Amino acid sequence: MCSPDVEQSNNVYQMSLLGSFQAPLSNPGNAMALSFNPIPQSHPTLRRVVDACGNLASLVGLWFAYKLVRQVSADDMSRALVHAGKVIDLQRWLGLPEESGLQQAVLGSVGFIKAMNVFYIGFHFPVTVLVLLWTLFRHRAHFTRIRNSMLTLSALGLVLHVVFPLAPPRMLSWEGYVDTARVFGPDPYKTSLGSAANQIAAMPSLHVGWALLVAISVITVMRTRWRYLAMLHPIVTMGVVILTANHYWLDAIVAVVLTVASWQLFRPSRAVVQAHPELGAPLDSSVPTTDQEYQLHR
Repeated sequence: MCSPDVEQSNNVYQMSLLGSFQAPLSNPGNAMALSFNPIPQSHPTLRRVVDACGNLASLVGLWFAYKLVRQVSADDMSRALVHAGKVIDLQRWLGLPEESGLQQAVLGSVGFIKAMNVFYIGFHFPVTVLVLLWTLFRHRAHFTRIRNSMLTLSALGLVLHVVFPLAPPRMLSWEGYVDTARVFGPDPYKTSLGSAANQIAAMPSLHVGWALLVAISVITVMRTRWRYLAMLHPIVTMGVVILTANHYWLDAIVAVVLTVASWQLFRPSRAVVQAHPELGAPLDSSVPTTDQEYQLHR
């Protein structure tokens, strides 16, 4: 017979996997993980609609926050250029490879450069959205943690965009960087996409951060040993943002740190892990991957 504490943690864990809560309130560090749905379990379709509306509202709110940050920092180019110089000096002091030197090594391959430009423009947002939808409808047990981690990472990124505006390397032609999008195309700056983007928000690289979170999500949810191939996505993304002069090494490093921190922020509490030891390893394939699978584990 289970003790009251274990029984309570089991109940909270069930609420977590079924989408009402991501983590128990017994862990103050998980207080931000609340995802409350007031609709009873007896109305699953209506619950899905409420969940969808809540998730859509979160994304819309994030978009408006991005637009606000862009308005606040758009005219801070002088400070962004000063910060760029400091980042370059710090990277040289740390002994990191010069991005401009790596870029020069591939500029002769026009087709390769254009392919990277397409990847940078066209894969970042669609892949992230597809993975979110995949976990929402196919692996609901994991969705809340993934969504909350994504929102937290993005919010931290927006804060840094305000307090530390940073001009990307492509704006520093005197340092030897080439804006590959303008020179080789396709050029997003001639479209509405370019006009909507914050041009001095290089730190951190949300391209790298979101790509890493996508990979972590896939590895966590899937069971096949091939799931670790998902790490190719952030690795390729990091190479692309460096070689196209859209980000510095430090942009990517900071993004990795923030991504791991955001993911760990919503890890299951100690009480839940004690009741379900398989949750102690965040990427453990033994964690239930769908609501139906979870019912078999109860």
